[in-house]
Amino acid sequence: MILPLGGSKEGLVAFRRDTGALAWRGEPFALGPGSPIVVDVDGHKALVVWGQAEVAGMDLHSGRVLWRYPHPAQFGLNISTPVWGPGHRLFVSSGYGGGSRLLRLSRTNGRTTAAELWSNSRMHLHFGSALMMGDLIIGSSGDFGPAFLVALNMETGVELWRDRSFARAQMVDANGTLILVDEHGEVAVASVSDAGLRVHARKEMLTSNAWTPPTVVGSTIYLRDRKDVLALDLSR
Repeated sequence: MILPLGGSKEGLVAFRRDTGALAWRGEPFALGPGSPIVVDVDGHKALVVWGQAEVAGMDLHSGRVLWRYPHPAQFGLNISTPVWGPGHRLFVSSGYGGGSRLLRLSRTNGRTTAAELWSNSRMHLHFGSALMMGDLIIGSSGDFGPAFLVALNMETGVELWRDRSFARAQMVDANGTLILVDEHGEVAVASVSDAGLRVHARKEMLTSNAWTPPTVVGSTIYLRDRKDVLALDLSR
């Protein structure tokens, strides 16, 4: 079990799952609040971890920093979980002036490096994660002010459209169908394309700060806000 612990002067800490004993403690790293993910670059697995002003790759077995790439955000608040996609592409985004960028990770002579493919300052995700759907990157862009659903072309980073019909939203890709719940509790089933967002059904189902991404199991969608947990059957 690997956890980012200890604040700015600590780093990653690994515990043995069976006993809880400390397995290793990584080198000091100014951690951001976002969640780490595991990526595989040509058979080499590593953790992608948010720093307060960067994103970095770390060794799974020691916490040693393997590579790092600058991504500053005000207050060090890099929150949105990075997204790993085809072609060894890594999408990162944050609010508070951070913006978005797409990196490509590659390995040469046993070392991993990160190269920027593009950046876009108009999409800035607060705490919700983006989705890679076909050739699009979809995210709910906005921090303190209004948030809009935005689509970027994955190859170029160019904004294709911006939809203002939902508040700040959390999303999941259900086999090519977008399941969305915005913070006001409205739930929608939609599809996306280069031309825009097509909503097939929508209904207000929750009431109190719906900030949790929906979970899809078969034809059932599980939703929650600060008061309630709901299960919706979409098979009917």
